[in-house]
Amino acid sequence: MGESGGGSGDSTAVRGVIPEVRLLPKGELHLHLLAAMRPATLAELASDAGREAPDPRGFRTFDEFQEVYAAAFEATSEKPANLSRVVG
Repeated sequence: MGESGGGSGDSTAVRGVIPEVRLLPKGELHLHLLAAMRPATLAELASDAGREAPDPRGFRTFDEFQEVYAAAFEATSEKPANLSRVVG
């Protein structure tokens, strides 16, 4: 087995991972989880926390996206039930 370049002793068969999977691009699940909630859910959770949520469909720049992400993070972090509502 050859080295994959991922570190010392890191082979393409590390812990049963097939080489093809290791080559796939990795997504950031937290971004999808928090940024993909329904706008109404984001608005409701933010309102319950005393905040105003930006329109999650209205961003044009990365800075504007970060505002939406921060609002979603704060809204889902407020209470465990909020996160459960989004993923459940």
